[in-house]
Amino acid sequence: MSDLRHVDMEVLREIAATAARREAAESAAALSEGFVHLAQWAMAIAVGGALLFAVFHYVPGLTLDVSKPIEIAAFIFSGLVYLWVSRSVIRREREMDLIEERFIALDDRINARLHSD
Repeated sequence: MSDLRHVDMEVLREIAATAARREAAESAAALSEGFVHLAQWAMAIAVGGALLFAVFHYVPGLTLDVSKPIEIAAFIFSGLVYLWVSRSVIRREREMDLIEERFIALDDRINARLHSD
């Protein structure tokens, strides 16, 4: 702890800010992961609905009260939601990687300053 006297306040502020961004990014990634699971369930329900419609539509004697355009719209909408959430998770993972790289660079700067004194 006494070695930190040689590290300037700017570096310490950067460390604190980077740690806060990292924590926020991890929380956002966890939340995004939850949304991905919800989107996967929505997609599964839409696919199941489409299959159910196909069964009722093509099997003679079975009827279904739901019209075809509604099921197609539901399938497309759930697919778009799934794609949007998946892209959000990928973006969060990239942000986490960038924050991690910055954190490592700051750690290297601190180590360089500590060893130079």
